[in-house]
Amino acid sequence: MVDSASERLQQEGVSPIGWLELALREGANGACRQIIEDVLSINTATIPNDSAQAGERKVKGCKKSIQTLFGSVTISRNWYKAEGSEGRFPMDTALALVGAYTPTLATLMARCAANEPYERAAESFKALTGVPIEARQFPRVVEDLCVLAEKLQSKPSPGEKSRPLRAYVTVDGTGAPMRKEELEGVKGRQADGSARTREVKVCAIFTQNDIDSEKPWRDCHHRPQNRLISSV
Repeated sequence: MVDSASERLQQEGVSPIGWLELALREGANGACRQIIEDVLSINTATIPNDSAQAGERKVKGCKKSIQTLFGSVTISRNWYKAEGSEGRFPMDTALALVGAYTPTLATLMARCAANEPYERAAESFKALTGVPIEARQFPRVVEDLCVLAEKLQSKPSPGEKSRPLRAYVTVDGTGAPMRKEELEGVKGRQADGSARTREVKVCAIFTQNDIDSEKPWRDCHHRPQNRLISSV
């Protein structure tokens, strides 16, 4: 690469190096694809749930082409099939593949598709990454990501506490006497327009839950759901 680039520069002189940048990107993408394939082929790597469960049969070495940020790579993984099931690929699950796409690539595709029609999104994506993806794949990836997002939103957060039946935010204000230096420039209601007080606002945030056989009452003040905020 260095020799051919140097020879071209000697023949043509220094000029915009877009051709060199694109050639370097292509070469880098190829090297990265090889690294990914080598890393994912390490037999000693731990893959969650990569063992046969009761009633499953195991098929080794199932090939799959996946699309990465650097282009297509081929991986080999195990397939487990129980009677009456579609089977499962633990490696695909561990990689969090979106169909045949890595999460990084799928996310970038979705970002392009959010700003442009799919045909133009595919063109922009190739120009920016050097990876050609057919335009018809963009809506499929977007749809798959939407399904995953809906599942994630419907899943309760770890340690999530139950929500109270009611939550309130109440605000009130009153005039508080202040020193003269604190009242400079403050308009008041006195005859000369000066002020003797400044308004202090207090906001109370609290929850309320029903108690059996009693009317609803504000939760005890020591509970963490209650907050008192003030400002001048």
